[in-house]
Amino acid sequence: MPAAERPPVPAFSVAAVLLGCFIAGFHTRLFGIGLADLRGAMGLEPDQGAWLSTVALAPQILVAPAITWLVTCFGLRRVLVGPALAYALLSLLIPLVRDYPTLLVLHGLHGALLGAFVPAALMVIFRNMPQRLWIAGIALYVFRAGFTLNAGIGLTGFYAAQLGWQWIYWQDVLLAPLMAWLAWRGAPRVAVDRVLLAQADWGRHAAIRQRIDDALCRARSGQSAGLDGIRHHSRPAGRRCDVTGGLRRQRGACALSLGKPARHRLPQHRPDAGDGVLLQPTQHVERAAGAQLPHRGPAAAA
Repeated sequence: MPAAERPPVPAFSVAAVLLGCFIAGFHTRLFGIGLADLRGAMGLEPDQGAWLSTVALAPQILVAPAITWLVTCFGLRRVLVGPALAYALLSLLIPLVRDYPTLLVLHGLHGALLGAFVPAALMVIFRNMPQRLWIAGIALYVFRAGFTLNAGIGLTGFYAAQLGWQWIYWQDVLLAPLMAWLAWRGAPRVAVDRVLLAQADWGRHAAIRQRIDDALCRARSGQSAGLDGIRHHSRPAGRRCDVTGGLRRQRGACALSLGKPARHRLPQHRPDAGDGVLLQPTQHVERAAGAQLPHRGPAAAA
């Protein structure tokens, strides 16, 4: 039987999304720890390094909330295979670039593609694994957070000291194509759900852009005021750009954007749970913006 006609293997699709979670976790951790080495190798100023980190992470806020809906509408193959291969190509090219505006563009695209790897993991686990294995799948999904957080420290040091800082990116050149192959073999070929596409809540998707504006504004104010300026809102700009308030404004914008309640809204969640999911990448942006800035102690703050 030709390879193209082989039936999909559901376990491969689960392996693909779990591998994507590990790729995203490791890259975020390695990039955050190794940013000083990257900044020195690329000849960037501290402020430029902070913006590079912000531009790399902020697009995930735009992409991540829509991934579950995109998988439901277009299928796992279309959502993961192409982005994984494009992500591998960008990971190969970024260490070879020294022009700062080009680096910003490439890191923005890189972050947007990376944001597609994690959100659909639990949905794929529940759809493709037997119920008796759900706990094991969830355990692996949760395990990657702590594992990448701790293992990333030693791995970053090994890359910087032994192989070169480029491997912070080049490790994904090897892993992302494997994820694409697993998704291709594990996910069935499905037709586009045009009914779901016609019922899409475009107002909610469009309102996500406001979260990007809020996150970038807070990041920029943090670069000017220091890390405490972000966390404690010591400047008026930080108070004006509060993301929690932005989320509440966006709920009203979503209701007004279409003039009537949307018939189909994905992902479905309680408002409080949704706030937690959306604030998590914003917290990463905050940490990235302030990570390379001198910490203001009590004396300096006074």
